[in-house]
Amino acid sequence: MKELPSGRLSLLAGMRIFQYLTLPLVAATLLVLSLATTTSRAEKGFSVVFLNPTIESYSPFFELIENVLKATAADLNIDLHIAYGKNNYMRMRQSGLDLMETVKPDYFLTGYYIGATNYHLEYTQNNQTKLLLFVSPPTVDLAKEIKPPRVKYPNFIGQLTPHDKEFGYKEADVLIAAARNLKLAGKDEPVNIIAFGGFDDDYASEQRLSGLKQRAEEGRDAVVLKTMLAGWNRNLSYKYTLEMLRENPSIHAIWSTNDDMAGGCIQAAEEAGRHPGKDILIGGIDLSKKAIDDIENGKQAVSVGGQFMEAAWSLAMLYDYHHGIDFNDSSHYIFHSKAHAVTKDNAAAFRKYFLPADWNSIDFRLLTKTHNPKLKEYDFSLEAMQKILAQKEK
Repeated sequence: MKELPSGRLSLLAGMRIFQYLTLPLVAATLLVLSLATTTSRAEKGFSVVFLNPTIESYSPFFELIENVLKATAADLNIDLHIAYGKNNYMRMRQSGLDLMETVKPDYFLTGYYIGATNYHLEYTQNNQTKLLLFVSPPTVDLAKEIKPPRVKYPNFIGQLTPHDKEFGYKEADVLIAAARNLKLAGKDEPVNIIAFGGFDDDYASEQRLSGLKQRAEEGRDAVVLKTMLAGWNRNLSYKYTLEMLRENPSIHAIWSTNDDMAGGCIQAAEEAGRHPGKDILIGGIDLSKKAIDDIENGKQAVSVGGQFMEAAWSLAMLYDYHHGIDFNDSSHYIFHSKAHAVTKDNAAAFRKYFLPADWNSIDFRLLTKTHNPKLKEYDFSLEAMQKILAQKEK
């Protein structure tokens, strides 16, 4: 056998060593490229236009909705755009249409607003945009007109709104139990309640009031003396409460459709010589910061809410839908958020985790079915969010 020169032998050995070193590197590189391709496919971005019916930074509730939307969109690689309706149905209609025409979004996220949403349904149906209703549902009659999701308007893919009747029922239940505990009414006497609703033909207000009515009739331990419409307005609830307390000093509790009106009732009760939290109980809905302040200082008995988490839930649903995981159709693509009651017993915990909440500390990807295949049902309740935020502290 012919012997190779030492220089060629060294070269050959070096080539073999290079081969052994580079093959694993090439394989690893191919694997990384494959994973990157898979990840980019799973992480493909899309665009959403959200219609805020109010003025920018005007409504504490919709400002909270925006904060949750922005944090969720950042985690899910969603290009989020916001249109403002400036509390005017014509502006709601036009600002939504204008921004959709400019952005050409994949999805449009909106509540149902009379004089605006029907135009948005028509626009999305004639374009490539899908529409998801959340926060504000249509009235019963309007729901019959537009039909359930995917029937009359196939691009109307779903609805996620509060179970407003449950919100009203829960507020009433807490007020009545607290009044009994304070012995504001005699043992065999009903708890006397006055109530404030929003507007006439206002679905959310109507449903919340029906929850109050159901609780009063069901327990037979309370009576709603009078229901007044105060247009979700603190000044009107203040005015009407002052009049009612002067006319009828036997009122034990005041039920309000939102926290803003509850604040007006508290002010009026104090001016009328009553002591909120002691000889009269006042409740509201929305879990506003002012309401939590009043609950902790004993002036407001309860606030019910949690519907702001529909912001994260809706984007999670759209994310999964965009990645081929459709909603469960067992409820005709209509879903409801749960009511959460805050009283003096749990107000401190609510403040700790939600005022303000560190939404950026939540990995919203793990709350989607795309990134969490074991997830069977979405859970964006305040209890679930508080558990996640508490774990982040450890």
